[in-house]
Amino acid sequence: MRAVQVVRRMDEGENLESEGRLEQKPEGVVQVDKSRVASSFGRAAERYDSVAYLQRLVADQLLEWAQLSDVTGLVLDVGCGTGYVAKQVLRDYPALACLGLDIAEGMLQYAQRDQSNDAGKVHWLCADAERLPLADSSIAAAVSNFALQWCPNLSNALTEVFRVLVPGGRLLMTLPAHDTLRELKESWRRADTSYSHVNEFPDEERVLRDIAAGGLRVRRAARISRCAYYPSVVDLTMELKTLGAQNATLGRNRAMTSKRRYQDMLAHYERFRCANGKLPATWRILAFELEKPRD
Repeated sequence: MRAVQVVRRMDEGENLESEGRLEQKPEGVVQVDKSRVASSFGRAAERYDSVAYLQRLVADQLLEWAQLSDVTGLVLDVGCGTGYVAKQVLRDYPALACLGLDIAEGMLQYAQRDQSNDAGKVHWLCADAERLPLADSSIAAAVSNFALQWCPNLSNALTEVFRVLVPGGRLLMTLPAHDTLRELKESWRRADTSYSHVNEFPDEERVLRDIAAGGLRVRRAARISRCAYYPSVVDLTMELKTLGAQNATLGRNRAMTSKRRYQDMLAHYERFRCANGKLPATWRILAFELEKPRD
């Protein structure tokens, strides 16, 4: 499949300098099948980097926005995937040590095959972000890019990050918000209300509650908005499949969707076709710099 490049633009007023609360509406708790997440991303490892344009772009912006120049010690990459963020951290801060952690063993196996100098400095660990096999106060800083939205209980994951961080340690985190892929969600809702066909991502209110419940303090919060364009819905869904981001909601249809409902969804999506002749897919991303209080 030919990769569809993400358009490199931000909507007006939405950039990494926009701090404070984010204007989102609560939509409830996200129910995720964690075993499906692990298997889907494990299978996607070999081709993931070929389509992960947005993920890399946001990671680069995050590391530029909230730098780690004052950190000494071990940095944890939670949900490291193929290791891009961990390797970028070591490229920018060669004196640091880095631990890449992911629930998908296939991702870690792929990351370990990278023979670049930076990849050789990363230690890899297959584990669940909600049950970190690490000692208390053993991590100087943590980074998580497009990963913690897959945790059924985000507050558990954030509580675990709080536990392993040293006092004053920071977590740099991005995750897609509930309005992500709104065009695809709306099209499926109009075609079939019986099942959940698209991954549901957490809303801002829930994320802020979970951050507070985990004990972390918000130093900065920002919103990033991106739009990718595709010739067809098939191109979009194939890219999501290549990323491993298949529908992992517990309310998904376990059987094959009928052809009629699928065709209905395609027809509804056509309403979004732009003047450039392509179909949009919107991504709304939350970015946080969080801190474990010293007292």
